[in-house]
Amino acid sequence: KVRMALRESEAKFRSVMESAIDAIISADTEGKIRSWNSAATELFGYTESEVLNECIELIIPERFRKSHEEGIHRVSSGGPVHVIGKTVELAAIRKNGTEFPVELSLATWFLDDERYYTGIIRDISERKQAEQTFQDLLESAPDAMVVINETGTIVLVNAQLERLVDYSREELLG
Repeated sequence: KVRMALRESEAKFRSVMESAIDAIISADTEGKIRSWNSAATELFGYTESEVLNECIELIIPERFRKSHEEGIHRVSSGGPVHVIGKTVELAAIRKNGTEFPVELSLATWFLDDERYYTGIIRDISERKQAEQTFQDLLESAPDAMVVINETGTIVLVNAQLERLVDYSREELLG
């Protein structure tokens, strides 16, 4: 009964992972990949068999690897968490070597006193491109423009507004 329940639980877990549109990757405290769904294959270009038991750093750009390693060590030794439980924007790298922006939601969990990490990863390239297009339009507008949020706080201004009011962008934002 226990074996059947375990198989059923594993099948449900795998079904959820495989039906997700976002990449879902789990790794242990040594940074070894323990699970990799089909969305991760689509996003990064590696098959599950290529990455299982390989180091997670293969999808982390070189310039971020040291801080990633320090973060894993800090959390694994009981130190403070900075990224776990939050959604952050980072860069990732595909099998073909191209770098792209991602949104990462990271969680940690335990199984038999062993810590694991699971990340849900989404490609945000299109969103970043749209943001840049908007910023370019804002800057190229012939008129002074200011964007405020629902509380009336200035969140965006263009160069024309800076010249008109004689305040820097840094002084106006917030």
